[in-house]
Amino acid sequence: MGESYRVVIDNGTKTTTYYQTELLSLAISEARKLIQSGLDASRVELFGRSPVTGLWYSIGGTGHLDMKRDFTKLEVGKPFPGPVPMAEGVHMELWDNSLNVLIQKPGLGRDELRAFKKGLKRYAYLESNTPAPIAYWIFDFADPHGPVGCNFNARVVILEYLRTYLDTSDGIKNVVCFYLLDGQILKAMRLVGLDPEAVNLFHETINKQLETNYSQTDYDRYLAALGDYTVQELFQKGKAFHQRK
Repeated sequence: MGESYRVVIDNGTKTTTYYQTELLSLAISEARKLIQSGLDASRVELFGRSPVTGLWYSIGGTGHLDMKRDFTKLEVGKPFPGPVPMAEGVHMELWDNSLNVLIQKPGLGRDELRAFKKGLKRYAYLESNTPAPIAYWIFDFADPHGPVGCNFNARVVILEYLRTYLDTSDGIKNVVCFYLLDGQILKAMRLVGLDPEAVNLFHETINKQLETNYSQTDYDRYLAALGDYTVQELFQKGKAFHQRK
């Protein structure tokens, strides 16, 4: 059972599931469309389902619909101020104009935490050769944390955020923030400056995604095909960069 999310409309006497997906960003996008269409924002709420228990839990209402977090409440050892993926894995998201990576590791070990704090050794960027172009990053941390991979689909991101992120008139936005999570708890975080060449490649894929007509089903199918490769194999297929100290 995988993680999933749903958008619920409260009609006063009952609630109705309006939309369900495995992508949090897509659920948020659909919830925003409801509100923009004129529906009272107080009637819209997001839910997530735990892949472990199968139970649904409330993520919250309109306070989370723009994907922004209250960064004044970010504190290591405390709950993360916003919705987090509950299943183990890596999620790349664009909040306002900043690129962020959430690494969910339930039951995080002390050695893994220590390895994350040592920092990023190297990383690679890969654009899939598929009708729906997939932007894929592999970030290689020290063992036993090891490498992690994540994809990015610009077509489920708020367009205003993409425009701001892609705007290089004041310089390229090459900083990514990593958040290491154990369930809801923020265990560590670090900022990393990416090579501008890697970010330019990423921008090119984003623009291709925006210009290409494909459905979420198409995207998911091509993304699933990448699962036939190990993270190390995907790293070898991509353009590698060494992290500068």
